[in-house]
Amino acid sequence: ANLFDVDNPRNVVFASNATESLNIAIKGVLGNGDHVITTDLEHNSVLRPLYALEKEGVEVSFLRTTKEGNINYEEIESLIKSNTKAIITTHASNVTGNVIDIKRVGEISRKHNLIYMVDASQTAGAFPISMKEMNIDILAFTGHKSLLAPQGVGGLCVAEGVEIRSYKHGGSGVQSYLKDHPGEMPTRLEAGTLNSHGIAGLSSAISYINDIGIENIQAKEKALMECFREGLSEAIEKLDKLAENLRKTGYNSVTTEPLKLVIRTLSYGYEGDEIAAILRLQGIECEFSDRESVVLMASPMNPADDFDRVYECLKDIPSKAAIDAIYPSVVRPQVAMSIRKASMTLGRQIPVESAVGCVAGFCKTSCPPAVPIVMSGEVIDSSVIECLKVFGFERIWVI
Repeated sequence: ANLFDVDNPRNVVFASNATESLNIAIKGVLGNGDHVITTDLEHNSVLRPLYALEKEGVEVSFLRTTKEGNINYEEIESLIKSNTKAIITTHASNVTGNVIDIKRVGEISRKHNLIYMVDASQTAGAFPISMKEMNIDILAFTGHKSLLAPQGVGGLCVAEGVEIRSYKHGGSGVQSYLKDHPGEMPTRLEAGTLNSHGIAGLSSAISYINDIGIENIQAKEKALMECFREGLSEAIEKLDKLAENLRKTGYNSVTTEPLKLVIRTLSYGYEGDEIAAILRLQGIECEFSDRESVVLMASPMNPADDFDRVYECLKDIPSKAAIDAIYPSVVRPQVAMSIRKASMTLGRQIPVESAVGCVAGFCKTSCPPAVPIVMSGEVIDSSVIECLKVFGFERIWVI
């Protein structure tokens, strides 16, 4: 309650995660005939409940975003109707890291006497949030991100006077003789046994966060991401030079907010999961947020040199479309011959066409094999890899 500036601790409701919390809030507030305003930046934990409610007579309007991932705040009031009941926004996009000015949206919501619901999954624990100062009526959070708690715990913080219908009915541990589920908070929204271990872990994590201070955590993460962005821009610049005339227009190679750094990968002929797979093979944890992007986030526990491996790995990944420029037709047979020599040495066959087709890396020297290669869909054991290295392949990724 103190973390999010909630007056009454009984208005803190625990659930298993933010998805359950948002379902409780969205389906407990909206009903047939209501209108709600949301944004293009939302997670599926907001979008799918809203799409389901559309089938039951709830009208949904979207604030469209710019290509930079920002919303137009002036557009909000133009979407408000006589039956508008709520505005729902994320605090920060899980895809792009763009941060919404929730205080500004809260002021608009309060001006029109609307319920303002915020999905703080990406920011709780990393950004200071005051429900009172920001005019937030319902705040959803999850424990396993910046709150540093175990998976399996999340919840809602509800402002005084905001009514949410019971989403689940059943065991309550109190007033068990009643036919109806108890209506008092938080029991009204907490049917069933709670994850007490997760809640205990969340309590300890919040104590740790309070000891450090959210402002200090935010400042460190922002500094790390700025450092990371600068170093990564050098790596991306090299990729840009290779794919200068080949990448799709309208895509930035790197976008950054204090929260996240997003690498646009489709520009280089890769989908997000392909780049993510290569990074993970190098021990770099990341996520692919969509077909086009890989998302990396800093933790206050990351030392700056953790990012060096990311730079080095990304510097060695060119545009797939640029492979022909790296390996002209006269060179490809030489690459194939090197792989044939390796397979003959080992007494086993490596499908040349498949291997050559998966070669990716940029040529550091005039010798074609002296580049990184990616071999996909093959069972390549350590002896094959060692033999390929003998023939000049310096880095080999097997996906």
